[in-house]
Amino acid sequence: MNRTGSLYEELLLDLDQLLATDSAFMLGPWLDSARALGANATDCTDTIIGDGLIKDCADFMEWNARSQLTTWQPTPKVGPLGNPQDYARKHWSGLIKSYYAPRVRL
Repeated sequence: MNRTGSLYEELLLDLDQLLATDSAFMLGPWLDSARALGANATDCTDTIIGDGLIKDCADFMEWNARSQLTTWQPTPKVGPLGNPQDYARKHWSGLIKSYYAPRVRL
Protein backbone atom coordinates (compact mmCIF):
# COMPACT_ATOMS: atom_id res chain seq x y z
CA MET A 1 0.00 0.00 0.00
CA ASN A 2 2.75 2.44 0.89
CA ARG A 3 4.53 1.86 -2.42
CA THR A 4 1.52 1.99 -4.72
CA GLY A 5 -0.79 4.29 -2.74
CA SER A 6 1.07 7.44 -3.78
CA LEU A 7 1.01 6.29 -7.41
CA TYR A 8 -2.73 5.77 -7.20
CA GLU A 9 -3.22 9.23 -5.70
CA GLU A 10 -1.12 10.72 -8.51
CA LEU A 11 -3.25 8.88 -11.06
CA LEU A 12 -6.42 10.27 -9.47
CA LEU A 13 -5.09 13.82 -9.62
CA ASP A 14 -4.14 13.33 -13.30
CA LEU A 15 -7.65 12.02 -13.97
CA ASP A 16 -9.10 15.08 -12.21
CA GLN A 17 -7.14 17.36 -14.54
CA LEU A 18 -8.23 15.40 -17.61
CA LEU A 19 -11.89 15.57 -16.61
CA ALA A 20 -11.55 19.34 -16.08
CA THR A 21 -11.18 19.75 -19.84
CA ASP A 22 -14.91 19.07 -20.32
CA SER A 23 -17.49 21.09 -18.38
CA ALA A 24 -19.86 18.09 -18.43
CA PHE A 25 -17.49 16.41 -15.94
CA MET A 26 -16.91 19.34 -13.59
CA LEU A 27 -18.26 19.44 -10.05
CA GLY A 28 -18.50 23.25 -9.87
CA PRO A 29 -21.15 23.76 -12.58
CA TRP A 30 -23.19 20.84 -11.19
CA LEU A 31 -23.24 22.39 -7.71
CA ASP A 32 -23.90 25.90 -9.05
CA SER A 33 -26.89 24.57 -10.96
CA ALA A 34 -28.23 22.81 -7.88
CA ARG A 35 -27.87 25.94 -5.74
CA ALA A 36 -29.62 27.99 -8.43
CA LEU A 37 -32.59 25.60 -8.32
CA GLY A 38 -32.95 26.23 -4.61
CA ALA A 39 -32.24 29.96 -4.67
CA ASN A 40 -35.86 31.13 -4.55
CA ALA A 41 -37.49 27.95 -3.28
CA THR A 42 -39.15 27.70 0.10
CA ASP A 43 -40.48 24.13 0.03
CA CYS A 44 -37.34 22.54 1.52
CA THR A 45 -36.88 24.72 4.57
CA ASP A 46 -37.00 22.96 7.93
CA THR A 47 -35.54 19.82 6.34
CA ILE A 48 -33.53 17.69 8.76
CA ILE A 49 -30.43 15.98 7.38
CA GLY A 50 -28.42 14.00 9.88
CA ASP A 51 -28.10 16.11 13.01
CA GLY A 52 -28.72 19.43 11.30
CA LEU A 53 -31.71 21.46 10.23
CA ILE A 54 -31.52 22.95 6.73
CA LYS A 55 -33.13 26.37 6.56
CA ASP A 56 -31.88 27.42 3.13
CA CYS A 57 -33.12 25.56 0.04
CA ALA A 58 -29.89 26.32 -1.85
CA ASP A 59 -27.97 24.44 0.87
CA PHE A 60 -30.41 21.56 0.65
CA MET A 61 -30.12 21.36 -3.14
CA GLU A 62 -26.31 21.38 -2.93
CA TRP A 63 -26.38 18.59 -0.32
CA ASN A 64 -28.73 16.61 -2.56
CA ALA A 65 -26.51 17.14 -5.63
CA ARG A 66 -23.41 16.01 -3.71
CA SER A 67 -25.24 12.96 -2.35
CA GLN A 68 -26.32 11.89 -5.83
CA LEU A 69 -22.68 11.84 -6.91
CA THR A 70 -21.30 9.91 -3.96
CA THR A 71 -23.68 7.95 -1.74
CA TRP A 72 -27.26 8.55 -2.88
CA GLN A 73 -28.19 9.35 0.71
CA PRO A 74 -30.46 9.03 2.50
CA THR A 75 -30.32 5.26 2.27
CA PRO A 76 -31.13 2.55 4.80
CA LYS A 77 -28.43 1.79 7.33
CA VAL A 78 -26.12 -0.93 6.05
CA GLY A 79 -23.46 -2.50 8.25
CA PRO A 80 -21.60 -0.96 11.18
CA LEU A 81 -20.54 2.14 9.24
CA GLY A 82 -24.02 3.19 8.19
CA ASN A 83 -24.78 4.14 4.60
CA PRO A 84 -23.06 2.33 1.72
CA GLN A 85 -19.78 4.05 0.88
CA ASP A 86 -19.34 5.14 -2.77
CA TYR A 87 -22.64 3.63 -3.88
CA ALA A 88 -23.03 6.23 -6.62
CA ARG A 89 -19.30 6.79 -7.27
CA LYS A 90 -18.90 9.34 -10.06
CA HIS A 91 -15.66 10.50 -11.61
CA TRP A 92 -15.95 14.26 -12.00
CA SER A 93 -13.25 16.91 -11.85
CA GLY A 94 -13.26 18.53 -8.44
CA LEU A 95 -14.89 15.52 -6.82
CA ILE A 96 -11.86 13.32 -7.41
CA LYS A 97 -9.43 15.94 -6.10
CA SER A 98 -11.51 16.94 -3.07
CA TYR A 99 -13.22 13.66 -2.13
CA TYR A 100 -11.47 10.55 -3.45
CA ALA A 101 -7.78 11.58 -3.46
CA PRO A 102 -7.77 12.70 0.21
CA ARG A 103 -9.20 9.32 1.23
CA VAL A 104 -6.42 7.56 -0.68
CA ARG A 105 -3.90 9.78 1.10
CA LEU A 106 -5.31 8.71 4.49
